[in-house]
Amino acid sequence: MAYGSSQDVNSNGVPDECDCLADFTGDGLVGLDDLSILLAHYGAPAPSPSDGDIDRDGDVDLVDLALLLAHFGLPCA
Repeated sequence: MAYGSSQDVNSNGVPDECDCLADFTGDGLVGLDDLSILLAHYGAPAPSPSDGDIDRDGDVDLVDLALLLAHFGLPCA
């Protein structure tokens, strides 16, 4: 990104090596706290990705839940 060698292929403003979009709490693990955040916003418009909108389409839906579950229990690398 700016002045470095990092890439941002998905244009989300986060260097690709730092992406862990399902880790809403920022604790380095996709776990129950992250699932709770997603479920609290499920079916509603999401003002920001940290509210559970992993695919950044403006709402929290089944696609977001599937993405979180695909990474559930995994550390962010």
